[in-house]
Amino acid sequence: MQMLPQLLVSVRSPEEACAALDGGASIIDIKDPKAGPLGRADSSVITEITKLVGRRSPDTIISAALGEAAETETSSGIALSQTVRLDLVKSGLSTLYPNLVPWQDAWYKFRETVTLRHPATKWVAVAYADDQRSHSPPVLDVLDEGYRIGCPVLLIDTFQKDGTSLLDWISAEALHQIRCRSREYGMKLALAGQITTTLLPQILIVDPDIIAVRGAVCEHGHRGASVTTERVRQLLTVLQQAASVSGSK
Repeated sequence: MQMLPQLLVSVRSPEEACAALDGGASIIDIKDPKAGPLGRADSSVITEITKLVGRRSPDTIISAALGEAAETETSSGIALSQTVRLDLVKSGLSTLYPNLVPWQDAWYKFRETVTLRHPATKWVAVAYADDQRSHSPPVLDVLDEGYRIGCPVLLIDTFQKDGTSLLDWISAEALHQIRCRSREYGMKLALAGQITTTLLPQILIVDPDIIAVRGAVCEHGHRGASVTTERVRQLLTVLQQAASVSGSK
């Protein structure tokens, strides 16, 4: 029987974190959706949400988006308190490819600006499926670099949130190839990018470890609206049903 992927829900406030937890989310991801696909929330918001999740559900995984690596030049650095427990952090690689400076060096430089005081925090390797329009490195290159530096997870997302989905930019065959290599590397595969209930059967064929959503669990399906417990529960129910059907074939 196919294992059920973990459900990651991106939230922007403690209230949304409560809704996601009540709906059954396995991973709480902190971001500011107004600031881009991996928009960083204010440090105070990150602190509030991590403390709330720590009190209510200590075993729940917490991740946070920290923006785009290209923002290094305009950033004075990001310092996360030792009291903030983040299991995973991530940054995007848009506008870095191709470039005179190797994107790997730019990503390293960004990571150096982030002060992670909690020893358990790990970096996620993030690749954009719409790499040509986001000017980011190809997915397999990001996977290889993520493996080299010890990232436990590869996340494939879409950069531009314009209504297109992950599968509009990358084929199921390509995702299968990536899934095979990530398994060889011992890395988990997370898929995001306008994943709706109708896309779940196709996504599950790839057998990802994590399915990451925001818009699908917000009011009216709009990523700028609020996450609701009801929509998280509905998505989780559909995910369980789709996984059951997929696993029985």
